[in-house]
Amino acid sequence: MHRDIVTIAPPDATIIGSNEICACQAMVIPGRMLSVQGILLRKGTSLIIGHPEFNQTIVEFLLQNRLFRGLFSEEVFQEAFPKAAEEDDGIKVGEGIMNFIMGIDYT
Repeated sequence: MHRDIVTIAPPDATIIGSNEICACQAMVIPGRMLSVQGILLRKGTSLIIGHPEFNQTIVEFLLQNRLFRGLFSEEVFQEAFPKAAEEDDGIKVGEGIMNFIMGIDYT
């Protein structure tokens, strides 16, 4: 859903999320930086999302809006829309962000 990508991670960053489009979707420098773009990764039977605050309704609205504005083709929309209803790891991602802020080891 993002229209931009990070192409190179900082030398001291560890990449913790990627997909077939972008190798640097999420990265961390422990104690200094946590960067999470909108990611949608299949991991086991669930999805990991980079916006834990996005629920199904928000994702469906964004998809419909981007189709209407011509930012997505009908084919992309038809592939992505059913995925909005799938189980995701938004709570786990949110917990990971909170752990980082609190200085708790997230690994």
